[in-house]
Amino acid sequence: MNKVMKIYILILSIVFTHNTLYSQFLKKIDSKDIEVIKESIPSKETGSRGYSTIEYNYIRVHKVTKKPLRGRYKVIIDKDEFYIAYFKKGNLVIKDKVNMVKYYRKDILWKFYFYFKDNYILLSKSNIDNDDIIRIQTFKNEDFDEKNAVNMYVSKNGVTEFLKTIMPTIKEKDIKEFLKDF
Repeated sequence: MNKVMKIYILILSIVFTHNTLYSQFLKKIDSKDIEVIKESIPSKETGSRGYSTIEYNYIRVHKVTKKPLRGRYKVIIDKDEFYIAYFKKGNLVIKDKVNMVKYYRKDILWKFYFYFKDNYILLSKSNIDNDDIIRIQTFKNEDFDEKNAVNMYVSKNGVTEFLKTIMPTIKEKDIKEFLKDF
């Protein structure tokens, strides 16, 4: 075997191994195969009238098996749209950690949802009002309707610093990946 052939075989084996390993960690599922179950959790605190309040947890399960999603998934919405998310026992909210859900449209990073404690933040390309200002929307976990979001406006240059003050464990490289198209 000549040297070129050995290099070619080495490259093919590296590519095959990388793709095989990566596909083991990133499971694919169609969004139609996911069911969201609203789970009530009695709160430890009492409300203003002395009654204990109820909080809700939204668990995503596979429709057929009814098992909660666990691990990293590529969730296919349609042929041009998907998102990548990490689920722990079907939940996107992971105690004391930032969980980021990345939405792609036509292979371009389109939206970020940052889940942290009982809030989540949306950073979306559709929220760009002009070249310098980005609208950041915040929600409570039980309210997934983007129409009910609290809007904040931050300069494009200040987005990374703003998000790091809210969520210190967020990775700058993810924010830079989102902002690179502007």
